[in-house]
Amino acid sequence: MGALTGISGNSGNSGLLVSGPQTLFTFTANGDLVVTGGPRDVQYFLIGGGGGGSGGLNGNWYGAAGASGVAISGTVAAVANGIYTVVIGTGGAGAFQAAGLAGSGGNTACVGLGLIAAGGNGADSASRVGASNASFSGGLGSGTSSGGGAGAGSNAVGTSGTGGGNGAVTTIRGASETFGGGGGGTLNPNGQPGGTGGGGNGSGNFTPTSGADNTGSGGGGGNGTNIGGNGGTGLAIFKLL
Repeated sequence: MGALTGISGNSGNSGLLVSGPQTLFTFTANGDLVVTGGPRDVQYFLIGGGGGGSGGLNGNWYGAAGASGVAISGTVAAVANGIYTVVIGTGGAGAFQAAGLAGSGGNTACVGLGLIAAGGNGADSASRVGASNASFSGGLGSGTSSGGGAGAGSNAVGTSGTGGGNGAVTTIRGASETFGGGGGGTLNPNGQPGGTGGGGNGSGNFTPTSGADNTGSGGGGGNGTNIGGNGGTGLAIFKLL
């Protein structure tokens, strides 16, 4: 049990990978990070829940897209023995036509380690501007077109009727992975793609898609008849060094 001693996860831990002295945990739902044999350094990658996309205002234009959650990464040095609660951010609900602001994503956090990855903002049905998060900006709309949402790694792509911003890249689990794409808007009449890392696609004249769960991605923008896509739930990954 040598490699397993030091850190363990409970209900939210989706799997345990062991490589030599390192122990890796992925949380897709709320759970506990249990540190023993400390103090130990802990590497982390967290992303908040994505925001929802909006519907088109009274059917006059296409709805804007939701932003991804914020991604944070780094290493906490000399973590003491104890139980550290992990909370995974919820995805924001999409809005229908003139229903107002779509739901924002919830924060992903590790209580006790002082780690908080903020959720992405939901789009506003009264605006064609894609939603922003605390790190990057959504795209602009023009005429009846609508903007894509900010990603965890970049602003929305383009300046009018935009695709979603791209996600943040991490190698904490070995291979390069991308999380937190912004939702796609619509360049009338064509829905634009969500950003890399799981962003939902814009609707155009079809149904928008939601941000992928456990990627913190934003929901795609809707139209005059479809609700905007929901934001995806967040994620937390920890590695014992």
